Amino acid sequence: MNLSRTARTCPSRRQGFTLIELVISSALMAIILGSAYVCLNAGMATRKIVEPRTDMIQSARTALALMSADLKAACAMSKGPPFLGTDLMLETIEMDRLDFATHHFSPRKPQEGDFCEMSYFLERTPGSQGYTLWRRRSADLAMDLCKRRANSS
Repeated sequence: MNLSRTARTCPSRRQGFTLIELVISSALMAIILGSAYVCLNAGMATRKIVEPRTDMIQSARTALALMSADLKAACAMSKGPPFLGTDLMLETIEMDRLDFATHHFSPRKPQEGDFCEMSYFLERTPGSQGYTLWRRRSADLAMDLCKRRANSS
């Protein structure tokens, strides 16, 4: 009964928070919020760095998947070599061009066959130090790829 009597005579000691409790809780809240902001900021900065690399890797994955499908369905167009490679020089860099026929093709016009001529080659990207891989697809087949390459060069 002594405790209840003391509580009745000093009700202000049981109600509310002391100043030191408010200061400590505010400081802890500021530390937690500051830490959360630093983590969020670091995550956003990392995302900005990783995103272009991820896009580049995804583009390479898509290009390799297309090349793989084309090469898996490659076929000979004549009695000559099924693949025709061309040695090229782009400025001071030696490059190659690959021409072949493939069944990895869906005809769009009534007179087209179920295969097409494919070419892969590199060109310098304008305004950049890099190169772009080009994929050329033609449903108009030349029976002699060597003659066609000589005429288009």
